[in-house]
This record gives sequence, structure tokens and C-alpha cells, in this order.
Amino acid sequence: MAQSTDAQSRLVAVQFADELLNTALVDEANAACYTLPAVGVCGNPAAAATPDAWKQRLLLALPTTTGATSELAANRLKVTIQWAGKAGANTDGTTDTHRVEVTTDVTP
Repeated sequence: MAQSTDAQSRLVAVQFADELLNTALVDEANAACYTLPAVGVCGNPAAAATPDAWKQRLLLALPTTTGATSELAANRLKVTIQWAGKAGANTDGTTDTHRVEVTTDVTP
């Protein structure tokens, strides 16, 4: 059961990472606006609001989220999402931390 829950959580995390990356790809002129936490000033209010709204939806969809960031460096946007697995799912009663990193090239 725990493995099934973790697999579902992984799927949700990948879908959310893909969503933010694709949003930035569609709006490449504002690619720097899609960083979390925000870096610098974004001249497009709609683009500036997108990452925070995205993170709020992620927290609702993946309530054990322990971190979500997106970084733009050298025309590559990287989204990283971390979350805790099912509490006590391991045979020794511990909980795993999972991480998904997805990157794409953007041309701001």
C-alpha cells in the first residue's frame, strides 16, 4: 500500500513540475519570472503570480511536500519537488524523503 501511495505521489510531483516548466516554455520572454523563490523583479504581474499559485496547488495535491523550488541558470529551468513518503512505511518504522528534479532549456 505504501509503495502504491509513493508511486502516486511521484506521478503528481512529475505532473506539477512538468506544468511549471511548460508554462515557462510558453512564456519564454518571462522565463525568469517562474523561479521559486522569486529572484529579482518580474515585469509581468501574471507571470510573477504563477509560481506562488502553482506552489499552493502543489501543497494541496501533495500535502507532505517539504520543498518546491525552481531555478533558472544558463538558460535552463530546473524544478525540484521534495516530499515525505507515507509515515512509518519502512519496515523499521522510518519515513523516506522523495525528490523529483525536472529541467528544460528556455530562451529568455
